[in-house]
Amino acid sequence: MKRRVQDPLRGIAGEAFWVLGSTTVIALAGVGLNVLIGNLFGSGGLGVYTLFMTVYLAAGTLASLGLPGAVTKFATEHRFLPELERRYLSSALILSLAGSLAVCLLLLVFRDSLAGILRTPRLSVLIGISVAGIPLFAVNKMILARIRGLRRIRNFAIGESWRVILIVGVTLLLVMVRRTLVAAAAALVVSEGLLFVLLAWAGKIYAKFTLSGLRKPFKHLMSYGRRILLSRFFLELDGRIAFLLGGYFLGTGPVGILSVAFLFTQGLTLLPTALIKVTGPVITELYLADRRDALTNFIRNTIGITLFLLAGTALVLWWGFHPLIAVLYPGKPLFQQAFVPFGILAVGLVLRGGVGAVGSVFVSMGRPDIVMKLSPIRLLINITASLALVSPFGLSGIAAGTSVTGVAVFLLWVFAMRKAEEIRIRAVRLCLLPFFALLLAVISSFLSGRFPSWLVYPVALALYGLAGYVFLGIREYFVRLSSSHALHGSVGSGGKEEA
Repeated sequence: MKRRVQDPLRGIAGEAFWVLGSTTVIALAGVGLNVLIGNLFGSGGLGVYTLFMTVYLAAGTLASLGLPGAVTKFATEHRFLPELERRYLSSALILSLAGSLAVCLLLLVFRDSLAGILRTPRLSVLIGISVAGIPLFAVNKMILARIRGLRRIRNFAIGESWRVILIVGVTLLLVMVRRTLVAAAAALVVSEGLLFVLLAWAGKIYAKFTLSGLRKPFKHLMSYGRRILLSRFFLELDGRIAFLLGGYFLGTGPVGILSVAFLFTQGLTLLPTALIKVTGPVITELYLADRRDALTNFIRNTIGITLFLLAGTALVLWWGFHPLIAVLYPGKPLFQQAFVPFGILAVGLVLRGGVGAVGSVFVSMGRPDIVMKLSPIRLLINITASLALVSPFGLSGIAAGTSVTGVAVFLLWVFAMRKAEEIRIRAVRLCLLPFFALLLAVISSFLSGRFPSWLVYPVALALYGLAGYVFLGIREYFVRLSSSHALHGSVGSGGKEEA
């Protein structure tokens, strides 16, 4: 039987399209939710809601026991063994419910203390409401992780999109009925419940659930999950530690402004968030097939193209920041103060996003221990840098701490891939395009005061695009793909088989 060897970057094109569409919906929904809360409740209310979401997501990560990644891995491995795959799903659902109950109990006991530490008394009530949604959040994560592992990327993308659509829609409905943050928190719980009904019905989870033969899946899932639970929690905390430190040192108003700065960085997380959901299973398959050269090229090309696209996106967002704020938050000029923090954040998040596109590489290759070692290091760097800079620089200091962490993450992952799996990535070469983008941002901002912006910005973007075209060898890459495709066609017609 003839087999055509396809370039992995081409092979994931259709899947990436769906996931990128889903991620775009998620990002737009995040913008919509931020704008809705910010306009209705101001910077202070937005700060409280941001802290609430930080606690909710961190609790949901703990409740999931590190299992979503394991569910994806085992679903990929056993997707042609339906009965065995059912047992892993059933085990994951039971474990996630047990973890959720433990986390909810802790939240109920310590919610007043947590609100006191963050100097936000209103947070206690919101946390009390959220405990009803955490078990649903964990179960929904398991179902979606299974769908992803089975490579049903279209269904996975649709499921993730529905989650955020429900959150925004239900929040809008409830806050219009009762204009309080309590209504916004309740909307989160209702949305998780509606999503569970949709996923359980569409996936016929009730028919797939079983209580027999769970001993081995329990053992495998717990062994795998316990190794990545803390790393997942550290990663979630690392992404939101800026808000917690901001709430403690600066208050809810500045946290609201910082939230807007992070809102604009959604454009820098869009592509990596989409790609990691597709590259994980591909990396697993290449690794299991022992195609080391193909794996190395796949990772190197993915990081390079991702850095190029992210740096270009950061340029456009930098140029359009002030007009967009005026449109999104009319009559609230206070949010314009997020401009400098956003610029600082962009530097680190571009580099972080580069490796983020293949961020599941170690888990996909069965080395979650590496992620476990790196996660506390990056969190420690973030906390240390932010604490050192928040006092003299305020919001900009917290943003700088996150940015420094982004640079550190890039270097740590490149180093770890080289040492652990001998995947060699030339970090300095990959950083040339982001550095060129930063240089263009500074020069174009200086020239825009002397020349019309409509002339300066397009010229700068064209120069950046030309640099990327030449530097990445995009033309040569597509020529190679076309030649490879033609070769496969001729070989197939000649009756020869390719491995």
